Amino acid sequence: IKIYQSPPADPMTKYLDAENVAGMVDDCVLPFLVYFFGIQGCHELGHLLVQKRDNLKISLPYHIPFANIPFLGTRTELISSPKNVNSLFDYGFGGPAVGI
Repeated sequence: IKIYQSPPADPMTKYLDAENVAGMVDDCVLPFLVYFFGIQGCHELGHLLVQKRDNLKISLPYHIPFANIPFLGTRTELISSPKNVNSLFDYGFGGPAVGI
């Protein structure tokens, strides 16, 4: 004799009520944003470390907004020219190296 059980409920169906929208933000969106901001912060820290080492002048990082998430990325402009190609490479590579 086979006993059939109902399939497990979809975990996202609990967020369909208007009262549970805040719960969806807490459970789904906030962990993603913390992770995303953390990676972006580490990336910018990598650029900042190379900037301090090579005495480069850069602008403050500013966020590029996007429709679905708070920002698409961050832009930081070089105000002064790097001393040599190695310094420019280190600046460009420093962000992704630390962000990974």
